[in-house]
Amino acid sequence: MERPLFQSAIPKKRYQIGEFTAVVLGDIESESNKKYVYIMAIVKEGAKNPALYVTLENNNLSVIGENINENLGSDSKWRDQKLFTASAMNIVIEVLGLKDEMPVPLS
Repeated sequence: MERPLFQSAIPKKRYQIGEFTAVVLGDIESESNKKYVYIMAIVKEGAKNPALYVTLENNNLSVIGENINENLGSDSKWRDQKLFTASAMNIVIEVLGLKDEMPVPLS
């Protein structure tokens, strides 16, 4: 999996969804020439590394995982943290098959 590379980021929101924790990161300092606005990292309970990422690079929304690496389109509306979070959570639910789970805010 091609993980997003960054030096630092500030956690903005955290959610529990089933056996996963979702963390929305912002204020990202990238290690590469990529300019991330937000990254949602999805970590399974007991795991050390995220199983899935949803990223917003400039205005491009992407999903990155073991068996998926797709650009989902470009739209400036995703620069709004609430809209990014809602869109990213819908992607996570679909990709991980969590349709029966409800995201619970942790912070």
